Amino acid sequence: MKASLASAAHLGLLAALHGVYFDESWDQDAIAGLLATPGAFALIMTDGADEEAFAGQAQDLGAGELFLEVAEDNGAALALYAGAGFVQVGRRQGYYQGAGGARAALVLRSNPRPS
Repeated sequence: MKASLASAAHLGLLAALHGVYFDESWDQDAIAGLLATPGAFALIMTDGADEEAFAGQAQDLGAGELFLEVAEDNGAALALYAGAGFVQVGRRQGYYQGAGGARAALVLRSNPRPS
């Protein structure tokens, strides 16, 4: 599995991908701001997604925990994350805005190396 940390050179790609999957997509500046947050990073996977690669990179960077948000109505993602050891620790009401209205995001937490 080949992975590398995202850099400024990847901002256009990350913004384009975000636009494919979200009604209210983020531009390059928004993604740059997110990645400038202490502890935040993105991986560029050249041969497929792998949660273990992500968790391993987080651990290598000194992470004690992983946090993510997922739409409350995204059953497939919730099942995937639950199987990887994530648990709900919060809720952001109206976090996702779209054509179907506002949806809450569930905040999930896990250790970097889920069991």
